[in-house]
Amino acid sequence: MDPFFFREALFQLDIDRHGEAEKWFSPEYDREQWMKVDVPGCWDLYNRSLWSYEGTGWFCLELPAQNVDIYLLQRLMFERVSGHAKVWINGQWVGEHVGGYLPFEFVASHYLRAGMTNYIVMSVDNEPKGNRLPGNAVVEWMQYGGILREVSFISTPHCYIDRVGVRTHGFVADHVLTFDVHLVNHSQDPVEGNLILNIPQLDFSCDKENYIVVEPGFKKIERSYSVPQAQYWSPDTPNLYEVEAVFMETKGRFSDRTASRFGVRTVEVNDHHILLNGQPLIIKGINRYDEILDYGPSAPASVIRDDLIKAKEAGVNLIRTHYPLDSIQLNLMDELGLLVMEEIPLNWWMNNWHPTAPANEELNEEIAKDAERALRDMIKQHCNHPSIVIWSMCNESETNTPLGIDVMRGLMRLAREEDQSRLVSFVAEGNKPGHLAFEEADIVCFNVYYGAMYGDPALKLSEIHHKVMQPTMEHLQRFVREFPGKPLLITEFGTLGLQGLKGDQRHSETFQAQYLRVVWEAIMGVNGVQGGILWCWADYYHRRKYWDVPLGRYGVLTVDRQEKESFKMLQELFLTADSIKGGE
Repeated sequence: MDPFFFREALFQLDIDRHGEAEKWFSPEYDREQWMKVDVPGCWDLYNRSLWSYEGTGWFCLELPAQNVDIYLLQRLMFERVSGHAKVWINGQWVGEHVGGYLPFEFVASHYLRAGMTNYIVMSVDNEPKGNRLPGNAVVEWMQYGGILREVSFISTPHCYIDRVGVRTHGFVADHVLTFDVHLVNHSQDPVEGNLILNIPQLDFSCDKENYIVVEPGFKKIERSYSVPQAQYWSPDTPNLYEVEAVFMETKGRFSDRTASRFGVRTVEVNDHHILLNGQPLIIKGINRYDEILDYGPSAPASVIRDDLIKAKEAGVNLIRTHYPLDSIQLNLMDELGLLVMEEIPLNWWMNNWHPTAPANEELNEEIAKDAERALRDMIKQHCNHPSIVIWSMCNESETNTPLGIDVMRGLMRLAREEDQSRLVSFVAEGNKPGHLAFEEADIVCFNVYYGAMYGDPALKLSEIHHKVMQPTMEHLQRFVREFPGKPLLITEFGTLGLQGLKGDQRHSETFQAQYLRVVWEAIMGVNGVQGGILWCWADYYHRRKYWDVPLGRYGVLTVDRQEKESFKMLQELFLTADSIKGGE
């Protein structure tokens, strides 16, 4: 049976959070007055009155009777729902999920009724909480609410292939790829069958060791094969392959098939160099939120593709995010050859510099455990994307405290246990010393904002050299000495640029462009610094609850992707960066 995709829902606000007590999930509850909405899409764009709403909203999805089959295992799959989701089917409690970025699913078979319409009701709470990620009630980026990506209904045999992970770290030595096939058996008896792996583009098919027995529960099958005909994935040649896994029950009563795309590439460090497929890499990156005007974080693939192509044509080779990206974004980055630094949404944890929301030390252990779960889930779900080359543990948190140091060390060790094919690090504020966990990181990552947020502010173009470039270069040289033998990556640099404002004063387009020029020259001028990541690609909306200004106007583009003067500057700097740094 083909997957069923939900395309509309009924929606209602629950401003006072009375919905559970009043049993809005009940089949008997009257939803006649609920708003009809399209899914996926954030509730902030349903109408103007909902813009920036943080709180609880409810959805009701209808599953037509013809999609229910009592002989199959049927699952409800959510690609991305903001915040804390609670799910009921036909009035029965199914489960909940916390976290607004990664997919999740529930087995629905036990709750379905054959021959009739089934009702899936979900409450969604997108308000940040101090006891869960991002680890601080103060979050800069908009917390778009609702069903942000596809909701689908999947039918499979009771014994099925959950996913296929591809490990490529053995490819360099002997062209070996290792396939981890994860199967699930929801029946009460063992299931015997044959497992077949194919890579059609490479004319590869396994022809031995394919008989397996899947006991009730979960089973992982590991298979390694030499595949010398596979070619490396890189930004210039983003070669991708698809592995097809087929499980056929011995007596031919059922079969299951899944396909997973992957690429072969290596990333490592050697002294102060980052090496991609054995070649030195200069990072020319951008920080990018996934929101686009009129779409929020739910833009269609065609719009996202255009945005990413524009970045690549500007010389960008890496995109950093503060949270895991959805599959549309990552698939396009794989296809276009854009590297990714993907981060756990642990942001400003224990950082009390914002006066309205001091850190709550009693919740730190709970948040650290949440970060571990998020890391495992991110690696599990995104391990096959060759574009991802760096796992980041956090952004601008108090990682120079004893607890912060211990947590970073623990998270990086966990990341290496889960995945040996990528670099690991975390991002610290550049004006705070003592981040001792960098001793265990592959690369040292700092954010630097001299003349904008650090040191004396540069108010005029004439002050840029001595208030921006000079202290930046001195700081980078100090970093290189402090962490010998490790590559240094500047993960944020930038300043405000207001569209249409020209001239000598700060916050003008002219000033922003020249600011980027001198910081990039400092980055290129210090041996051991392997690039930088601009803050940021496009202007972005602030959370109304904690910020006085509606937009973060740090972008080289506006939120609707109009170019500022700094865009041309960035393009010029990035397109010439390899030749400038190439002789290091």
